[in-house]
Amino acid sequence: MAWVRLDDQFHDHPKVVDAGPLAEALFLRGLTYAARYLTDGFVPAGVLRRMVDMDAVAEAERLVACGLWEPAAGGWTIHDYLDYQPSRQRAIEDRAGNARRQGEWRERKRNAAVTALRSVTGVTRNAVTVPEVEDGPRRDAAAGGDTPPSGAVSGESLAENPGDDGLSSFIGGVDRNGCPVPVPIP
Repeated sequence: MAWVRLDDQFHDHPKVVDAGPLAEALFLRGLTYAARYLTDGFVPAGVLRRMVDMDAVAEAERLVACGLWEPAAGGWTIHDYLDYQPSRQRAIEDRAGNARRQGEWRERKRNAAVTALRSVTGVTRNAVTVPEVEDGPRRDAAAGGDTPPSGAVSGESLAENPGDDGLSSFIGGVDRNGCPVPVPIP
């Protein structure tokens, strides 16, 4: 989502007062259009009618007459746009930086959650600690033991996937004994 910088006294500026309320609305829509589509202040003539439901060209001419817009090939340019708003290049760089920071933050949170889950469940990389239950240890069904809970995956199947951290399959919940229940991940 793009944002624009706007002085809280904008509506009292002499140019805005001279332009009138309809031209002011057109100016604000042009400003947000330029920020959203990273046009560096250019407002194409083709989008003018969509911005306001009135004689938009006459209002654009008022903005030019008041010094808020400047005529340009194929439309108008917002006067001093780059003095107050970030350029297209700067906006792209800021978005990339924000995406990188968010990715790093999410990775830190994921790592913290994995560490916490390991400390609670006793799970280490590609290994499962089988807890003791009241009626004895749980045994793997593949090794001829008891049938595991519905939807369970044996420890051997976890070890078959060396890239698996052994935790992603425990995101399903717990069984009747309070033990983690592995859920296959497609």
